[in-house]
Amino acid sequence: MIRSIKILLLLIAVFFSVTATAQQTNSEVKAVIKADTIRRQIGQQVVLTINLQAPAAKRISWPVISDTLGNIEVVHRSPVDTTRGAQKNFKSYSQKLTITSFDTGFIVFPRIPFRTGSGKDTSIVFSDSVLLQYASIPVDTTKAFKEIKGIMAAPLTVGEMAPWILGVLILGAIGVLIYTIYLRRKSKKPLILFKPKPELPAHILAIEALNHLKDEALWKRGRFKEYYTGLTDILRNYFERRYGVMAQEMTSDEILEALKSLTNENLLNKLRNLFSTADLVKFAKGIPEPRENEVNLDIAYEFVEKTKLITVVGSTTVETNSDSTKTIATTTNTLKN
Repeated sequence: MIRSIKILLLLIAVFFSVTATAQQTNSEVKAVIKADTIRRQIGQQVVLTINLQAPAAKRISWPVISDTLGNIEVVHRSPVDTTRGAQKNFKSYSQKLTITSFDTGFIVFPRIPFRTGSGKDTSIVFSDSVLLQYASIPVDTTKAFKEIKGIMAAPLTVGEMAPWILGVLILGAIGVLIYTIYLRRKSKKPLILFKPKPELPAHILAIEALNHLKDEALWKRGRFKEYYTGLTDILRNYFERRYGVMAQEMTSDEILEALKSLTNENLLNKLRNLFSTADLVKFAKGIPEPRENEVNLDIAYEFVEKTKLITVVGSTTVETNSDSTKTIATTTNTLKN
C-alpha cells in the first residue's frame, strides 16, 4: 500500500514537472476568451472574443472551429484579425464567434487549442474555457394555454410569380399565332402580308425605258422590227398606266380613237404617224428613212413629257397637254399614276 502511494506521488511530480516546462516554453504565447455576457435565455446569442498574443516571429496555426461544440452552436465566425501587439516584436490575433444554445443550465465553452511553431519545435497552447448560463423563458402559469399555431403561408414574391406569368404569356402568344394561322388558311390569305413596294409614276418608267431603247440604237444595226416593237410597247404601257386604257389588247387605230378625247390634235397626229410607220415595219417589213427612226423616238419623248402628271397644288392635280392646261379636281396630295 505504501509502495503504491509512493508511485502515485512520483507520477504526480513528473506531471507537474512536464506542465511547468510546457508553461515555461509557451509563457510567451497567451490565449484568452472573453464573452460579452455569460447569462442568456435559451436561444439567445453570445459574442465571444478570442485573443491571442505571440511573438511576431513565431508561427501560429489558428484552429478551425466546427459548427457545433457539444450543446453550443456556432452561428457566425469573423475573419481572424492581426494587429501589432502592445509589446515590441509581438503580434495580436483576434476572432469573434457568435454562439447560441437551446439547452438550459450551465454550459461550458471548451478550451481552444492553438498550435505554435513548426517541426520539432511545435507545441500547443490552450485558451481558457468559458462558463455560460442559459435560462429558460419564464412561463406565466396563471394564463390559459394557447393552441399551437399552424404553418402560415408566406405571400408570393415577384420572383416566384415571374415564371408563371412568363409561361402564361408564352402560351397566350402561341395560341394567338395558331388561331391567326387557322384564319389565314381558312380565308386562303398569305400568312405574312408584305407591304408592296410603291410603283414609280408612269412617265418616269416610260422615260427610263425610252432612254434604254435609245442607248441600244437598234435601227443603226438594221433591227427595225425589234426597235419599233419596243417603242410601241413602251407607249402602250404608258397609255395603260396613265389613262387606264387596255392598250396592250387594242390595235393602233383603237388606241388613237381612245386617246382622241384625252389629248390635243397636234400630239395625236404625231402619234398617228409613229404608229403608221411602226405597223409598216412590223407587218409589211418596210424600211423607214434613217432620220425617221430618231424623229419617232423624239415623238414618244414629247408625248410622255406633255401628258405626264406633275406636282399637285393644294387639293388639285394639274394635268398638262401640248396646247392647253386642264385642272382636274382630286382629293389626293400625291403624284398619281
